[in-house]
Amino acid sequence: MAPASFSFETFLHPPRSARPMVRWWWPGTDVEREELLREVHDLDEAGFLGGEIQAFMVGCPKDLERRSPARWQRSHRFMQPHYYQMVRAVLDEAALRGMQFDLTICSGWPAGNSSVTKADSLKMLLMGAKTVKGGRSYHGRLPRFKRPLIYAASHFIGLVREMVTYMPEDFRPVAVVAGRPVAKPGRVRSFRPTTTLLETESLIDLTDHVDEKGALHWDVPEGIWQIFAFYSGPSGGRPLGAAREKPDARSLVLDHFASEPIQKHLEQHFGQAPDSLKPHFGHALRAFFTDSLELMPEWTWTDDFLGEFEQRRGYDLTPYLPVNYVPGRDNKYLSVIMSALRPCFDLEGGLGERVRQDFEQTVSDLFTERFVQAMTDWAETHGLRSRIQAYGVRADTLKAYGIAHIPETEQLYAGGMLDFLRLAGSAAAIYDKPLVTAESMVWSQRDYLTTPLKWKVAADRLFVAGVNQMIYHGFPYQHPDFPYPGYQPFSSPYIPKQMCFSSNFSRANPFWEFFPRMNAYVTRCQYALQSGRPVANVGLYYPLFNYPDAALKREELIGGLLDENDAPLARRAVGGGIKKTLDDEERWALGQARLADELAARGYSTVHINAERLLAATIDPGQLVIGATRLEAIVLSHVTSITVEVARKLREAAEAGVCVVFVGQPPDRQPGLHNYLENDARVAEITHSIAERFGGMLEDAAAAPGLLAERGVRPGVTFEAPQPSIHSIHRQTEGADIYFLRHAGSEPVTVWAGFPHPDRVPTVLDPWSGATIPAAHYQVQSGEVRLPLEFSAYGSVLLAFVPGPEPLHVVRCDPPVAREGDRLVAYVSKAGDYAFGLSDGARPLHHVAAAPAPLQIDEWELSTQLRAYTGNITPLHLELDTLQDWREISQLKYSSNKGVYSTRVLLHGRYLQQGLRLTLDLGRVCDVAEVVVNGRRFEPLLSYPFAVDITDWVRVGDNEIKITVTATLRNQLVQYGRLGGADWKQFRGRRELAPSGLLGPVTLVPEWRVEIV
Repeated sequence: MAPASFSFETFLHPPRSARPMVRWWWPGTDVEREELLREVHDLDEAGFLGGEIQAFMVGCPKDLERRSPARWQRSHRFMQPHYYQMVRAVLDEAALRGMQFDLTICSGWPAGNSSVTKADSLKMLLMGAKTVKGGRSYHGRLPRFKRPLIYAASHFIGLVREMVTYMPEDFRPVAVVAGRPVAKPGRVRSFRPTTTLLETESLIDLTDHVDEKGALHWDVPEGIWQIFAFYSGPSGGRPLGAAREKPDARSLVLDHFASEPIQKHLEQHFGQAPDSLKPHFGHALRAFFTDSLELMPEWTWTDDFLGEFEQRRGYDLTPYLPVNYVPGRDNKYLSVIMSALRPCFDLEGGLGERVRQDFEQTVSDLFTERFVQAMTDWAETHGLRSRIQAYGVRADTLKAYGIAHIPETEQLYAGGMLDFLRLAGSAAAIYDKPLVTAESMVWSQRDYLTTPLKWKVAADRLFVAGVNQMIYHGFPYQHPDFPYPGYQPFSSPYIPKQMCFSSNFSRANPFWEFFPRMNAYVTRCQYALQSGRPVANVGLYYPLFNYPDAALKREELIGGLLDENDAPLARRAVGGGIKKTLDDEERWALGQARLADELAARGYSTVHINAERLLAATIDPGQLVIGATRLEAIVLSHVTSITVEVARKLREAAEAGVCVVFVGQPPDRQPGLHNYLENDARVAEITHSIAERFGGMLEDAAAAPGLLAERGVRPGVTFEAPQPSIHSIHRQTEGADIYFLRHAGSEPVTVWAGFPHPDRVPTVLDPWSGATIPAAHYQVQSGEVRLPLEFSAYGSVLLAFVPGPEPLHVVRCDPPVAREGDRLVAYVSKAGDYAFGLSDGARPLHHVAAAPAPLQIDEWELSTQLRAYTGNITPLHLELDTLQDWREISQLKYSSNKGVYSTRVLLHGRYLQQGLRLTLDLGRVCDVAEVVVNGRRFEPLLSYPFAVDITDWVRVGDNEIKITVTATLRNQLVQYGRLGGADWKQFRGRRELAPSGLLGPVTLVPEWRVEIV
């Protein structure tokens, strides 16, 4: 990926391609052309590039067929003429506007459709076991499998019933194996199994002993034996919420481990689309999208798995099949619910774990090569791009991301942990992908709790993780048959509250009028972060298949919870609570996340790296060149096994001057079974020689930054002390080095930071306005530019280091300094002598008297309206002598309408002295403040600092201040759930109310303007 240009002029007026997108939810195919075109207009005016069209039935009435047969028929026309006509109307309009849209590859998720046959559907393996005594002949039926847990649950859990159908009649035996238990015989259990050891040498393939009628004939050797029969058949998985081609059709999830099913589906959905649609391919229709890989097989399988395994792993899997069944492992939902997953049967000496590693490696290979690669190849052939959420399946997530054109992450999975989010950004860096997207602002049971402040925090977290295009979740089609505030599929009276998720970015959102300003911020940030290439110099080796779907540690906005003042998390919210009891993979992932935190706190830029890209790397002196990155160090933290090839690559890198660090003991074995004795010895010899020769072994990950520094691996940003709340990302273009830094804390902070660009001018970029201003205060020393970065609460800073003549600037001073036009100024309130050192050698000294004391404003009149679920409006007027959260005011506890705070302030002349700046600081606002002072309206305040400079708009004597506050709809909807009947039943019993109103304290802050030069 060659560095792309970046310009200040384009930053001011960024291209449409830098805009965010949004998930556009259609209630099936019950949509009309006129409304679709109106919504395309709305999206354009609100600052979106376009949307990702998902026509599904989520949030629609379960009994729609009874309620409205005509609407039921209209809703199920997926991949039928009406569907294509509506998509074409959208794309025609998008082409006129310069917009782009994506299409999900199917209706609902995971990928499937009503045209998918059982033969092309997702397969699984089931196992039956029987104990027999030796010394006699066995002639009889094969042991049958039992109904697995998830299918038993479908009898009494309606949601599960919608997701899977049990099809035992379609299962056929594929293998029969026998083995002797080491002690007592074991049982096949799909829930809380007890592991039974088998004698490795006793395992025998009996498949050839089965006759054409399915009976086994075997002379059983002496001893106690267990016979295992393995059956393959359709998993019965169904896409959740799918709109079908016909109302009475049945949808099935397609086989994700074979190429032909996905190729057939893409050809049916896109290849056989009307010719009028195809000119839009690659233009108004940018890509197709593969949503959540929430597969639910009991045991992953595909028809030719045994043959593929032997070809790839070098031995026959059949005798070892009994040790590969791990209940819950391959089911996306059970793997989250069930802890301490263990196999029903295992082998002594850790051999079973090696076989299971080989099994999962084969699953990963088939998924990435046959499913992900097939989509990428088909897309390229037809002028489209393939975008995918590649996690949720037991596979090499980085590799899957790297095969797709556009890797996508999300803020729901794993609670939205930064370390998880970095996987997609890492894949883009090491596989050289220019665009990284994110399903943004999606949190369990946080419907109607998304505020502009949370939106900014969410955006900033994504940006430092490597995401450079947000896709908001989401924008619902405005269907007339849904109760106020309209259709929102994930906040609907027709679904259980456990399936409710944020957000609603349609006109029903009370912050809709602010979207152009909000999206301008995102667009400018994304333009900067889509420019050039990512820069990182430390690789963190990532050996896991998938990423654990659990919030492993507390961070701001995990599960959608910002801080202690926010609405509390709902009980059992997905991805909200921090998981307390961890399995081995979760413990490892938590350690990796903490290692990344340790490095980030000291300014290091890291990427996750897998074995495939490590092996593909080229080596320059002191660097591993991988994709768009040049790594000076690679850290393996508590990694116990690697292949011989990876070990050799690490040795080659270390000998070339790359810093190789082992946290914990170096790996001393290979992952798989084939030739393991010989290869274990090779791995151990190589890794221990690396550690001994190059001194790269640590007991504690916290020591990693120190070791890297000793070895000459410098951080991308330097701090005077560790900064755990500061995260950063660096992009390099032909003419600029761009840094985005954000602060995770709820209090403002100033941090001195150094950047390795002594011959460039640091320039502050304002994503809100597009202004680009050379830094007013910085120093050049020791080969870097050092400058103080001022972060508001949850604030961020965007910098560009560019060539050019050095402007006059401050190099030494105490108060913060700003550049206003061609002036350097400081604002101070304390009396004293202020000395400033300038870059031209001048040392101006300014004596300043004390500024007047800040003036706190406590008394307010509050006017609002209370809207009942019946639609009745009741005016409310309150006199306040102190500011309070609306949750603490009985009349306002369930209010979500705009509130207007009014007051009059008598100002003495001392507050309006020449040279005095007067700032109106609102403290905390929930959630947007629009300030009017003496008739002058200011820009809306959407995030910290909630403050405006009112110097030029106040006068001696009486001054009128009005502050209009806009809050979320959440509290009002909770009240509707309490009182309003079935239309809002998803809010019944909800106790998680949002902070609302002007919380303050509101203060007039006077400061002297010191004109330095």
